[in-house]
Amino acid sequence: MNVRLWAVCLLLITSLGSHTFAADADPDSNWNSHFQQQIKHWIEDLSSKDEKFAVWKGARTEVQALGVHSRQWLIRLSKEDSYVGYLVVGEAPDPDLQQPPEKPTFVLLEYGLGEFILFHDAFAPLQIAAEPVYDGFASHWEVALDAQHQQYIDAKTGEKYPSTVEDPPPLVMPTLPSKELIRSDGLLTRHHTVSQEATDPFDRIDWVKAAPLATDESGGWRGLWQNKEQRIVVTASLFQNQVFAPFTVGSIHVWNDSIAYIGVWDEGLRYLPASYVTKVGKLVAS
Repeated sequence: MNVRLWAVCLLLITSLGSHTFAADADPDSNWNSHFQQQIKHWIEDLSSKDEKFAVWKGARTEVQALGVHSRQWLIRLSKEDSYVGYLVVGEAPDPDLQQPPEKPTFVLLEYGLGEFILFHDAFAPLQIAAEPVYDGFASHWEVALDAQHQQYIDAKTGEKYPSTVEDPPPLVMPTLPSKELIRSDGLLTRHHTVSQEATDPFDRIDWVKAAPLATDESGGWRGLWQNKEQRIVVTASLFQNQVFAPFTVGSIHVWNDSIAYIGVWDEGLRYLPASYVTKVGKLVAS
């Protein structure tokens, strides 16, 4: 696999099958039933509406908790002993919805295609004290080196973050309002391919000096949708600007005709909420 090139910002760049439920999941069978139905709904919706996700049909699923009491789960999809994608689902209490406690509200935080899923076992640290932490592009394993020092390892590629990253900043994903995420009734209504093939943003770096694209409602995902020729790059600043991570945009999904998820090439396609992408980075055309 290609190794992602990380740069310190100071450089500025020169079917649903067998289920294994999380240990901290509510043991109530009604909760589990809602959880299973929700996963099935999103898998079937994606696999039937975007041909790239057709491989998900009939895939086996496994569920893994992401962090102690995080109320977030990684759903791995596999066929013939190979991964074909993943989803990251969270349970989001939302007082505005006033939902009864027996009917939990689930949100789709991220999903992706390809063999190299998020938190892949092949890249997992061997240390017993490694803890998975989900936060979009900054998702990582936190490894306790000793009583006072930690090592942070990227959850998508297995790369170690720079030694300058000493303490992780507050997580960004939990700050997103649930209205900016796909909720239980979410339906994929549009999809658009920006780049058919994976491209390394470092192959051509003219985007470094490019002006950011507009990201408001009228010029955000709609502007990307209308793009026919230019390459779009996400430039993300992570860990309090200590890590600079560019990604080439490959696809856009719009749910319920209003909520966009941007798919970037990162050892396969991974889709994250547009509201998250524009919060941690910028969209530029080159």
